[in-house]
Amino acid sequence: MGSRYVDNQTSTEPYNSPTSTNCDKYYPNWLCYIFLFFTTVPAVENIFVVATIWRGSPTTLSASSYVFLASLAVADCVVGLAGIVLSVIYLLVYPEDSHMYPASNAFSVITIVYQTLMYISIVHMAVLAFDRYLYIVHPYVYERIVTRRLIIVTIAGTWLLGIFTTLLPSIYYVFHPWGAFCEVIDIYPVFTISMGSAYLVTLTITCLAYFKIFQEARRKARCLAVLPTSQSRISNTKRKISSRVSPENRNFQDVDPSTSRVSNSRANIAHGEDKTRNTSVPGHSNWKSSMKIVKFLFLVFGISVACTLPSVLCLLLNSVVPVQRDTAFVLTIGLPFNSGANFIIVVIRDKSFRKQLKKLIKDLANHICLKH
Repeated sequence: MGSRYVDNQTSTEPYNSPTSTNCDKYYPNWLCYIFLFFTTVPAVENIFVVATIWRGSPTTLSASSYVFLASLAVADCVVGLAGIVLSVIYLLVYPEDSHMYPASNAFSVITIVYQTLMYISIVHMAVLAFDRYLYIVHPYVYERIVTRRLIIVTIAGTWLLGIFTTLLPSIYYVFHPWGAFCEVIDIYPVFTISMGSAYLVTLTITCLAYFKIFQEARRKARCLAVLPTSQSRISNTKRKISSRVSPENRNFQDVDPSTSRVSNSRANIAHGEDKTRNTSVPGHSNWKSSMKIVKFLFLVFGISVACTLPSVLCLLLNSVVPVQRDTAFVLTIGLPFNSGANFIIVVIRDKSFRKQLKKLIKDLANHICLKH
């Protein structure tokens, strides 16, 4: 969108001078329309995600995952809305041959909101990964401490973290006489370096969480591979015991040798059951469904990194060395793709969500038809 470069023919004042409002329009309108399209689609998609979860969470994912996913959808929806505002302002304020941009403060604020929501989105990825880490690797801890109230507090903390670390200081800086700018990638270095560093730290934490999860998955797979052998040994032991018991005492089932007791105990542990608590360990009794959730969230995380990492690296590089504007536009346009990809992934991989979404669309269509 715009550019920080001052028109040398109309002004000799430096960039971000308190009295300079000139911005050289570089990107043609057709590129702005493309950007407008790719920000409108994620905004609409994520509205449907939030509405579908609000009407009734599907059963494929756990309750906590869906609450976090709804919060992530809200962040992605606001990213789309901010991108729409950026595109519309750019198209309406800039005539095709204009070099003047009179609303640089407003443009700067919306741009920073756009980048802040991207950071909040990646923090949601870290929270989702840590939630699955506790559920898979430390199931008893998860069962004891994770409640709906804690989930809501975590989501609120995620939003406050993004707002107070990036948004509020940035808006304060923008309204400083030297703060306004006219280009998405030309945000001042203080913001780009701080947000980029926080992004990379969050990315590292998320990768470590998934590494631990898949490490636990390998260990669990080995335990499950040994389980059929243990079960066959238990069956053989029971047959030997029953053959030694007299016919008149065989119905009492009062023989419980230590070998059978140990084997049953090991089998229960392998199944994830704890007889002392008379409950099943969360994340182990339904291992396949747990790993299905992890694979789904890991796919969401991978696409998010593929879309956001080039943009963050571009911002960091541009704060040190100027980046070509064509290259910068191609890299930063990946942000709306990230916001729209989550909806597509959920629809493709979650049959229950598709069913709920179809029901929502059908009810919405019926409501519109009855209203007219």
